[in-house]
Amino acid sequence: MQENKIYNEKKIITAVSDGDVVSFRLLFDRYRNELYRYCFRVAKSKEQSEEIVQDVFIMVWQNRINIKPELPIKPYLYKITQNLAFNFLKKAARAIDHVALCLRFQSWRFNRIHDVFRNSCPEWDIRQ
Repeated sequence: MQENKIYNEKKIITAVSDGDVVSFRLLFDRYRNELYRYCFRVAKSKEQSEEIVQDVFIMVWQNRINIKPELPIKPYLYKITQNLAFNFLKKAARAIDHVALCLRFQSWRFNRIHDVFRNSCPEWDIRQ
């Protein structure tokens, strides 16, 4: 039974490499839920996990001629998913850092403006 599954997967991968859309759909249906669960454990976001899985299969389709049917497809799909999920996490971390930096700047700017007003007009001191 296992040999039959491997043979069928090789047939599907070969057909995908040749541009067969039906085989690509079979590949998508076979792995999308599994990849989604893996991605969700990493990204912790339903929407982002769905988008990453879609991006994985877009990349597979765009690079289908480079896929080697003699190699198992599952590790290839997981590696793409992992890379895209980690890229998402890095991008999210940079966005959080940017927001924190903006908030610090806004706070500094508020304090600076407050100090200017307080020095020129003591009645403007809102901290009292």
